[in-house]
Amino acid sequence: MDPLLSPPVALRIRVAPEPISITSWPLRDEPVKSMLMIVASGAVVTLVTVASQSFWVGIAAFILLGCTMWRTMLPITYSIGQTGVRMELLGRSSLIPWGAVQSIRTYPSGVLLLPDRQQNLFTPLRGVVIPLQGHKAEVQALLDYYLQQPDPITHHR
Repeated sequence: MDPLLSPPVALRIRVAPEPISITSWPLRDEPVKSMLMIVASGAVVTLVTVASQSFWVGIAAFILLGCTMWRTMLPITYSIGQTGVRMELLGRSSLIPWGAVQSIRTYPSGVLLLPDRQQNLFTPLRGVVIPLQGHKAEVQALLDYYLQQPDPITHHR
């Protein structure tokens, strides 16, 4: 067949979505929920201190709860773009490159980026949640673009 007479091939050019930045500070954005968490944590620390009858056990409980709740107290900026997800906190930044994201879970309030394809009970503890905060379509477009599956049979995201 003559190449000039062959039917036209449809080309689809994919344009990268615009990068976005989302600042998450639950203490500011969700004050009621954050204050309930703080009050509940205070109650747990008090209960542990009274039950153990040890000031030092109470201090340990306070430190442990503080380590789990730090994302509630401090503002974090997530910048999502070509290189991956950059998180900025207190002037320091860290990057999660797209190649490190092996699977995702989508929830109504955010997207959980996971470093493992194999899921188990502890997998979510190793992930990072990006809050959507009204940017669901933009975040989904970025994830679809940068985490697209080249071969859907062998790559599971």
